[in-house]
Amino acid sequence: NPTAPSVLVSKTFSPLTATEGILVGNPDRGFRSEEKYVLSATEIARVAALRDSALQAEIKKKTQNRTRGESPTVSRLYFKMQAYASMDTIPREAVNYLNRILAAYKALGIRAYICIYYVSDYSASKPEVIPPIDRILKHMDSYAEVFKTSKDAIAAVCMALVGADGEMDYNDYRGQIGPDGKVYSRSLTEVTHDQYQRVVTKMLTKTLPSDVYLTMRRPALKAEYVKPLLENGTISEERYKRIGFDQAGMFGLEHGSHGWDPTKSDLVWDGTEY
Repeated sequence: NPTAPSVLVSKTFSPLTATEGILVGNPDRGFRSEEKYVLSATEIARVAALRDSALQAEIKKKTQNRTRGESPTVSRLYFKMQAYASMDTIPREAVNYLNRILAAYKALGIRAYICIYYVSDYSASKPEVIPPIDRILKHMDSYAEVFKTSKDAIAAVCMALVGADGEMDYNDYRGQIGPDGKVYSRSLTEVTHDQYQRVVTKMLTKTLPSDVYLTMRRPALKAEYVKPLLENGTISEERYKRIGFDQAGMFGLEHGSHGWDPTKSDLVWDGTEY
C-alpha cells in the first residue's frame, strides 16, 4: 500500500514455538539480564589481573544470580564513566577494559545492550562532575572505537551519555558539579536542544556503526532529534529504521517525564507518527 506510513523499526524475527525455553532465550520478548560497571583505576586493574576464564565465570555467576538461573542472550550493561568526566580523553586502559568486558559476554553467548553515562549519584555529600557537551563529544571518538572493535558483541546501544543516568536531562538532579564548577543544590536546567542534537548527530554519523541498533527513551525524541536527519539526508532510511525505543522509558505512569504517559496527547503514539 503506497499510502501506508513508513516502517518505524525494521528487524527480522525468528519464528517462536510455545516452549518456555525459546521464549526466555529470545530478547525480542523483553527478557534480559542487567549489570552495572563503574570504571575506575582500581576496577580496571582488578579486571586486568583476571584470566579470561575467571572473568567469564564471574559474569556467568552474576547473570545467573540476577536471572534466577536462566541463560538470557542479552544483558543490559551500564558503564559509568564518571572517572573521566574531567578529562578530555578516555584513557587507553579504559577503552581496553570496555572491549574486554564485551568480549567476555560474547564468549558466554550474551550480547550487550550498552548504556554509557557519567553521573547518577543524587547525594549532595558526594557531588559528581557533569561533563560539558564538548567533552562528551570528544569522548565519543573512543566509544566509536569500542563499538567498531566489539560490534559482534553488541545487540544495541542506548542513546544515553547526557543527563542523569544517561536520561537526557539533569532535572531533579541535586548535589552535582556542573561545567562551571559549582555544586548544584537545586535542579540543573536541561541541556539545550542544540547541544543534545549535536550528540545524537555524532552518534548516528560518526560513532555507532550504521547497522547497529540504537534506542531512545521515547518516540517523541526520535521525531525531534532523528527525523530531521532523515529528511535532510544526513542519515539513510535504513539507519532510521534501526532506531527503536527503550522499553523501560516508554510505558507506565510511574516513569515521570521520561516515560510515555498515555493521558498526555503530545506523547500518545499510534505507531504512525514517528
